Order: sequence, then structure tokens, then C-alpha cells
Amino acid sequence: MIGKTRKPINKMPENFNFENTDPLDVFKVLSGMPDLETDAVELLRFEIGNRLFFYGAHFENPFERDAMPRRHYLKKSFQPLKQFLHNVYFQHQSFTGTGYSGTICSNAYFGIDEDFKQFGYTILPPPPISLPAGSIYRNLRKLAGTLRRIINHGTLVEILDLTRSTLIKNYISEAAAFFAAEKIRALVVPYDLPFWERVNILAARLADIPSFIFLHGIPGRYNLIDDNWTDFIAVWGKAIRGHYLAADFKTEKLLVIGHPRYRSYTGSVQEKPGDILVTTYGMNGSQHSDKARGQNRGNLISYVYSIQRALAASGITCARLRPHPSENQLWYADKIDRNFYSLDTAPLTQSLQVASLIIGAPSTLIIDSAYLGRTYIVYEPLKTGQNLLDFSVVPPFDGSDPRLPVVRTEEELCTMIKSKPVIGKEFFTDYVELPFNLQPCLEKINEWWSKRSAI
Repeated sequence: MIGKTRKPINKMPENFNFENTDPLDVFKVLSGMPDLETDAVELLRFEIGNRLFFYGAHFENPFERDAMPRRHYLKKSFQPLKQFLHNVYFQHQSFTGTGYSGTICSNAYFGIDEDFKQFGYTILPPPPISLPAGSIYRNLRKLAGTLRRIINHGTLVEILDLTRSTLIKNYISEAAAFFAAEKIRALVVPYDLPFWERVNILAARLADIPSFIFLHGIPGRYNLIDDNWTDFIAVWGKAIRGHYLAADFKTEKLLVIGHPRYRSYTGSVQEKPGDILVTTYGMNGSQHSDKARGQNRGNLISYVYSIQRALAASGITCARLRPHPSENQLWYADKIDRNFYSLDTAPLTQSLQVASLIIGAPSTLIIDSAYLGRTYIVYEPLKTGQNLLDFSVVPPFDGSDPRLPVVRTEEELCTMIKSKPVIGKEFFTDYVELPFNLQPCLEKINEWWSKRSAI
């Protein structure tokens, strides 16, 4: 056990209330332990969840080594060497902003960093992806190294020991000093659930620099805990903004900027007649923050067979099956009807382009499909109002938007297949603003620093 502290690490997001969580939630139980810091448990929610939920051969890269395919075990074994070489590279780079607009720390997806560069910003990955050289940052490097070892490879007991130590609090302080000394203009992250994103957001807050989430997918939940740690959320379109507002997020927090992958609407491309693509659910390797959920991986297979029955009843004799990227295709291979399904391994865009119809769970693939002019039928059976993974349904997957085909039963799916629905440009542009426009983020950064200069 590492040195103890009884002081909270930092405040939780606004409106956070543990009393609203399920009494059987493991995080609720841990937070009630007298020797564990409640705030630190929340910072480590994702990593604690990994040790408890991210297991089983159905995952492509589970945390438990015994369940991990050999190629991934070897890949994970080389991570420390890879990280060392990565650090050596970054320690030889200049950490002073060379762009005329300054430096932004970002690990966001989809190439948004290149767009920031066009406006004169230098992009630097946040710690611990990059760690600066020099004696003044020795403590930061040491703290990040120790935390990274525990976060990446530690047991549940070692993770819980972190909640009793000063390591996290000290890291936040050192990271904040780094952000301030290097005049970092903003922090941009793809989500706020994992540990490193959460502590870096708190460090940015301590250094008084603005923080942004650039969404990495269509949200599958809207609550005032997840996606609410940063100062701003950059959403893809006005429809997503509306869903956040309906969940009581503040108007000024939400910025509609589009998506750098979608610069214009493509519309229809040539398809392969009769080619059906079926996508699967992907189970979570951790828990979201609003409720504990019990998930049964057997439902993943039941779902695939349910779609097969509806397709067969519609006169369709074969389809391609594309598991979620987090899933292990080999796990599906010996459980599905291989006379009906063939496993799809093609690049995503190529796979979507040749499909005449796509059927699957709620997914960001509805956007990719609509972008290419493909029809995506959302098939989501419900039991007592919850889906197969024990989640409540949210817009647009709840059927509230008539432009998106959503069905609940095999009979409804058969009817929808025969009707050949089309998802049009209007739906796409409501969820993805065109053209992509980074200006709202740039304006918030400039406003933030103008207010600081005026103090």
C-alpha cells in the first residue's frame, strides 16, 4: 500500500449524486468503504470496471490474460518497450508551441488535430502519451510512469490502493504545472470515462485552461455524469445537441462543429444487389456512471440468430456478419450458422459500400451508412423497457425519429425488410453538420484566454 491521504482528490462533475446510483452498484459499495476516497474511486471507475467486467473470449482484447488470444497477449507484453521508445521520441521534441496560435494537447480521433494545425496550432499528445524532458518535469515523468504501470497492468487491489495514496493528487498538480509552464491553450479528449482523460481534465481545470470533448461516436446514453467533465462538448450535429439539452446539459457547453471525416454528403454509391450486412452488439468492458448493469453475453448470439430467422422468413438465404470492433470474431465463428453467415473482415467503408441493406444494433454505423446512401435498420428487442445489454433506449434509437427505421420484433423486422426504407440526407445532416467547422471551438479558446488576460 502506498502512502495514505484522507483529503478528496477533487470535486466530481456538477449534479453528481451517488444516491442516484443503484444500491448494488460495485462503485457505490466501494465508495462507501471507510478507507477508500470516494472521489478517487470515481476517477478510477473505468479501470476498476476493467478488472471486473472486461473478461471473456468474446472480447477481442480482454484484460484477463488467460482469456486473451495469444497474438494480443504478445502485443500487450511489448507495450512497456513501445511506450519507452515513444517517450524517447517525444522528449526530443520541442514542448514550446511553435505554431503562431500556440499549443493544444489532444488525443482526439478522426484527424481533428490536422484541422487545428491549419489555424496555426501545434498539437501535442497529453501526458502520459508524451512526457517532456528536462529536470523541471522529473516528478511528472516519475508519477506518470508509476501510475501507468499500475493502470495498465495492476490488479484490482493495486488499483484500489491508488485511492488511498497521494499519487493521483500529486500527478494532477504536476500535470497542471506542465500545462501552465508550456502555455497549453486547450485540452481536447475523445471521452471522459478513462482515468487519464479524467485526471488530465482536472489538471486543465487547475491550470485554468479550457477542455473539450470531441465525441468519438453517437452517444448511447445521455446523463449528467458521462461527457460532463470538460468545459465544452463538440458534437457532430444539431440533433445530438438537442438530445444533450433534453438531458439538462447547459446550452453554452455544447458546440456543433460537424465531423472531419464527413466534409460533404456522398449519397448513394453502387451496391451489390441482395448483399445483406448484419452487425452485432458490443458488450462494454466497463460500466457507465449512471447505473450498474448486468450483461449476458449469451444475448449476443441470440440476437444474431433472431435476425437470421427474420431474414430467412423474408426469403434471404445468406448474409455477412460483422462483429463490433471490440469483439473477437473467432468467438462468433463456432457459434453461428456458417451455412447462413459469413464473417465480414473487409475494411469498414468497403463493407458498407457493397451492402444493399444493413441490419444491426444501435450504432454510429447509422451515420456511416447514411453517408454512403445505405439503409440501416435498427433491430433492438426490448425487455421491460431495456435492451439486450440492459440499457435504456435513447434517441434516435428509441423510435422517436420516423426517418430512422427502428423495429423491436422479428415480425416487424420482416415487414421493414420488405418495405426497403431509405435514410435520406435530411437525417444525416441533422446528425452531422455540413461542412465541418472548427470555428466554435476556436472562438471558445480565444474567449477563454481573453477573459484570463483581462483579469
